[in-house]
Amino acid sequence: MVGYDLGQHVPGSNRYQPNSNPYQVGYDLLSAHARVAHLYQTQFYPSQCGQIGMTNSGNFRYPLTNSDADREAAQRSIEFQLTWLADPVFKGEYLQGMRDLLGDEVLPVFTPEKH
Repeated sequence: MVGYDLGQHVPGSNRYQPNSNPYQVGYDLLSAHARVAHLYQTQFYPSQCGQIGMTNSGNFRYPLTNSDADREAAQRSIEFQLTWLADPVFKGEYLQGMRDLLGDEVLPVFTPEKH
């Protein structure tokens, strides 16, 4: 997803929209995962009894100083890395703080019709 943020090595695209493409990629990734999970549950699980999982990774951040601003920045970094892709899976929507900072123009909205 970093390539989309930086506009480098974006597969099949000559469009570059700074700061929005990585969020669209994350949305598409989650949407595809949801569709495949549903397909597996309805068509293959009855005979295979397998499990579907997800791995979410990120870097933990420590505040540079003990100031409120640094603590908030460290927390926001963790939230953007880890909850960005986890909250939609477990809660059905992005973290409200992300939505407040980025807005609906940058952060796609999940709708029941699409998922």
